[in-house]
Amino acid sequence: EGTGYTVEKLNRGDLHDVENHRHVIALLGVTGSGKSSTANTLMSGSHKRYFDVADSLTSVTRSTCFRDYEFQGIPFRIIDTPGFGDTNRSKEDVEKEIRDFAKFAKHGVSCFFVILPKGRVTEESEKVLLRAKELFGDDFAKHAVVVFTHGLGSDTVGMRRQLLTRDILIEEINKLENRHFLRELVGQVDLRVMAIENKLEPYRRISKFQLHQAVLDVEKSNGNNRYLGIQATEEPKRSKSSCKGELLKHLNGETTITVRCKKGSEIPTLLQKIVSEVK
Repeated sequence: EGTGYTVEKLNRGDLHDVENHRHVIALLGVTGSGKSSTANTLMSGSHKRYFDVADSLTSVTRSTCFRDYEFQGIPFRIIDTPGFGDTNRSKEDVEKEIRDFAKFAKHGVSCFFVILPKGRVTEESEKVLLRAKELFGDDFAKHAVVVFTHGLGSDTVGMRRQLLTRDILIEEINKLENRHFLRELVGQVDLRVMAIENKLEPYRRISKFQLHQAVLDVEKSNGNNRYLGIQATEEPKRSKSSCKGELLKHLNGETTITVRCKKGSEIPTLLQKIVSEVK
């Protein structure tokens, strides 16, 4: 099973940290596009849900989250981002979360999966992708794959349904107007498109294999270099007056401060000195 909190990470003391050999996958897409379902497909061949799934216009993924796991002995990390189209969150709030996801990928992103539901590419999807390009810059396209969910072909008498091939997808996309955002996007990602199925077997297992292979192929095409266009944002430094104010609240009995330290530590003495100075 995958987890965001392995024993190795607990020993390191930084639950967000990631090994430099772990392949990092970032999922992008509008709410309801199938991001979390795709994450679940990547992580397990069973129908156990590691990420909550929503089909409504309200995103279940409220903040950027990650899971670590292995596939065929290769370590991966999935970063699931908040739905851009969440009607209950401000644009600024979502964009800050997207930037904050860099702390889960300090060695870079191996591959971005841009998730789109096949046959339901809307104006909202266009706004989401344009915003993603603004956030991640031009290098984003070099590391991206456009993934269409619900990617099974139509029923054919006497034949089993198949996932739509890359050639069929490109043929359909080329029927769009030259300046259509999806046609332009597919050109920018060097025609890296694929269709997947997140529910029906055996197509789900096939999709799982093809998605992981796509990650490795994208890394190889970039000379094993990863996307490093966004650096982790730092928490704003707290001013001395702010810290002093919190200590005064504690001295007045408004708050409680709990400190755990080893026996013989100098921390209690130092705290007492600070408190006496504040008084």
